[in-house]
Amino acid sequence: MALTGDGDRREESNRDRGVDSGGDEESSLPPVLATLQAETLDSAVFDVERYVDQLAAMGHSTRFAVVYALGRDGEMPRKGLEEHTGCDGNNLQTHLDVLEDRGLVRKRRDPDDKRRRLYRLTNSGATLTDAVVSKMETDAAASENLTPMTDRY
Repeated sequence: MALTGDGDRREESNRDRGVDSGGDEESSLPPVLATLQAETLDSAVFDVERYVDQLAAMGHSTRFAVVYALGRDGEMPRKGLEEHTGCDGNNLQTHLDVLEDRGLVRKRRDPDDKRRRLYRLTNSGATLTDAVVSKMETDAAASENLTPMTDRY
């Protein structure tokens, strides 16, 4: 191939050394590694999106009350969650469905009463709830150490 200018020589030199110049050339990775790299990136993006969805689901006060109660007291039926949250059954069920769809809560049949469902946090739900509660406690402790503006002047 004939070189027509300094830029072309530089490009050829970079290719010879294996340096990516940012052009539109094909990746130098073998196809299997390029696929693995793309799948890993897709998986990381999916994990971030899932985390954001889960965190957003906890942003509603009733749903946070549900995950907090389940984290504190463990598995319980919807009736118990109604008492903890002060939310009526049909409205609470809507929130439970959102939490279940986001992978924060799981339900199962009560072995003692097949008509009843028991709700519990998933591992992901427990981890996220612990992190949110810890952050809230840290923020509350920090704000206790602040002096109100009115006391300064």
